[in-house]
Amino acid sequence: MSSTCLAAVLSFAIASAGPAAPDLGVWVEPTAKKVFQDSPPGAVREIDLAAARGEWESAQVVLRAAGPATVRVEVGELKGGEGGESLPAGAVQIRRVAYIPVPYAGKAWPDPLIPVDAGAPIALPANENVPLLVTVRVHRDARPGLYRGEVRISGGSALVVVPVALRVWPFEIPVRPSVQTAFGLSMEYAWKFEGVAPGTPEARAMHERYWRMLVDHRISPYEIPVDILDPDAGRFLDDPGLTSFLIPYREDSAWLKARIDRCREKGWLARAYVYPWDEPVTAEQYAKLKRGVERVRAAGSGLRIVSPFYRDAENGRSAYDALDGSVDIWCAVSAYFKPDRMEEKRKAGGQVWWYVCCGPGSPYANLHLTMDGVDHRVLPWQMVRYRIEGFLYWSTTYWNPAFLKSPWTDMVTVPDINKQLSGDGSLLYPGRLPSGERVAEGPVASLRLVDLRDGFEDLEYLVLLEKAEGRPASEAMAVRITQDLQHFSKDPADYEKARREIASRLSGTGGK
Repeated sequence: MSSTCLAAVLSFAIASAGPAAPDLGVWVEPTAKKVFQDSPPGAVREIDLAAARGEWESAQVVLRAAGPATVRVEVGELKGGEGGESLPAGAVQIRRVAYIPVPYAGKAWPDPLIPVDAGAPIALPANENVPLLVTVRVHRDARPGLYRGEVRISGGSALVVVPVALRVWPFEIPVRPSVQTAFGLSMEYAWKFEGVAPGTPEARAMHERYWRMLVDHRISPYEIPVDILDPDAGRFLDDPGLTSFLIPYREDSAWLKARIDRCREKGWLARAYVYPWDEPVTAEQYAKLKRGVERVRAAGSGLRIVSPFYRDAENGRSAYDALDGSVDIWCAVSAYFKPDRMEEKRKAGGQVWWYVCCGPGSPYANLHLTMDGVDHRVLPWQMVRYRIEGFLYWSTTYWNPAFLKSPWTDMVTVPDINKQLSGDGSLLYPGRLPSGERVAEGPVASLRLVDLRDGFEDLEYLVLLEKAEGRPASEAMAVRITQDLQHFSKDPADYEKARREIASRLSGTGGK
């Protein structure tokens, strides 16, 4: 099939359907810019998106009414391409950006993305921004060419017509991500806040939806929704979007061996890993890790072992030395990531991963709620910069009821570590509000998750560039965005400019 890239231009025309249009402000912001409820209006009145085939690209349409108002949003068919075809129904998705209170910062932060049904009413408070995330999905069979359509925003006597122009370019990103990911999914908390009883068919269906949302964002959850020995396991482990999965560690060697043997039999072992100990520091912890490693290797060879680390061992010995012989995946927190040492491990046959969690904070990038959107998006660029092969993140639903009443009202997820840290270990929201109202079937994505997916898609552009022009070309482009782990562009326009330059170069080579 021919490959494609999409460039979309949405420009606004406001027409009065009656005597006078209400005072409705409309402007456009990039996805990686966080728009607060009181942010001043922007000057941009058009959206310019670029997305390869198989990619999702978004922009924010921000609405602000002088008085309380209700609007409705509908998306027309997108027609065009070389053969005059149409993009499939549902190619455009609209979600309302909701806000999470951050009391210690004195304001709310934009994050949850609530799906908006076509024609459903959207309430606009007086003098308060309401961003709508407009996301275009470019299917893999889309053809090059120009597609046109419109988004219609109506309210009272006013009609806002948003013409859409989609230009397709000739390359695509791969189905299977080029880097591995390992993100936790704490379903016990998700089930609680979704109001679903564990062990029921509803819980199983909910687990599958949460799993699928992460995979659709180019992220592989730690575990699949069923046991590896389950007859249905292949439906998940053979999914082309899955890059890695966890075999849970247990001291029961027979239990481990049965799952390792099944993975070997089915051809899954190369993507499997085991995680026997987290962040060892003390001599006792290193000893427990070593015993766990011995148990895993006795149960079966060929299984990769990871034990994330964030500092030197208690005796002052570098973790890069202390972990020798125990791990196959070298996974350092970003602030303790030492490029020279990691290159040594790579040359010795190890795999190079990294992670972020409650730390580090600025000037490093991370996934915290109160960071800038580019702080989430830049992480995959940094992976290309330092040849990092995998990204581990401890949880996407850490909603411990001992710490918070609801993710919708409080995202201080680890107050035992830091009472002024929001969003750590949480990139999703339950579909049920604290009132019991359901705004989605669940889960609800976050703006941070979308920014991260955009970064992973950017990474695929860089990988394609490296295949076409060599490692120096992709590295030079990555360095333009992120000079090192503490110095990187804070301007979303820089990322888009780099993407478009890559797209132009790939289009000239056919993306090969």
